[in-house]
Amino acid sequence: MTLGKLPILILIVLVFLVSFNLLFWDKASAAVNLQILDYPHKVKIEVPFTVTASVSGLPADQSFKYKVGLANADSSWYGYGEIKNGDNWIGYNDADSCNLAPEVKTNAQGHWEGEAEAKVRLGAKTGTAQLRFRVCDPSKSSDSYEINLLEADKPLDPESETTSEQSEETEKPADAASEETAETAVEIKSNSIVEEETVTNQPAAPLVLPSKTVKEPDYKLPATLSAIEANLHKEAATESSQASMANSTNNNNSNHQAVTKYVIISGIVTLLVIAIIIFLVKKRL
Repeated sequence: MTLGKLPILILIVLVFLVSFNLLFWDKASAAVNLQILDYPHKVKIEVPFTVTASVSGLPADQSFKYKVGLANADSSWYGYGEIKNGDNWIGYNDADSCNLAPEVKTNAQGHWEGEAEAKVRLGAKTGTAQLRFRVCDPSKSSDSYEINLLEADKPLDPESETTSEQSEETEKPADAASEETAETAVEIKSNSIVEEETVTNQPAAPLVLPSKTVKEPDYKLPATLSAIEANLHKEAATESSQASMANSTNNNNSNHQAVTKYVIISGIVTLLVIAIIIFLVKKRL
């Protein structure tokens, strides 16, 4: 092998090192895990709602920006989602949205969990939609979560309309019966006056002391089923957070192992290249 072929050999080695480097960082980015822990399953268009999300697998104390996207069921365009930053609403696909999005920082384990205020932009269709949480740098998105969109003036619970109609129908017969109740009350009152005059002529009844009553224990139960559901959601969010933190620790360990392996392999390849170059030069001399 002559020195004329030496640049070709060096070029091949450099291409190998660059390819290996890109492959390593792709795997490191794949270790980042994003989840939506809690969100309302029914929301109104243009009405803010809260999303609880978590991010793990990033370096410790790293700042990053995030946003919330929303797409109709028949589309992959998530531009109907908006995130609040201060007094401003930032659209998912707005120009320079990543620079304007809220910024937070991971903890010592490379984990973050918090709440984000989001809303659905006008133009979205009512019905089933897809919700996602996205980190700008590194560019990574969570899985899509199903959510139902309602019109702004429509109640979140369809049963409330039926309940209001039933209450109006119930009030109508009550008004009709009020007149009969008033007439009956007059008759009862006149009868009570006659009975009262009769009772005053009778001797007074002996005094009877009130009997001591035993207070029954007060059993407190949840006021509504919604309270039970809220508790279950809270417990589920806590378990999910703990599991996410455990995954974060495992991801950090795997990242450290990958970095160590990458450094060792790169060092070996570099030494081999240097040895080959020295051997070729000596052979040429």
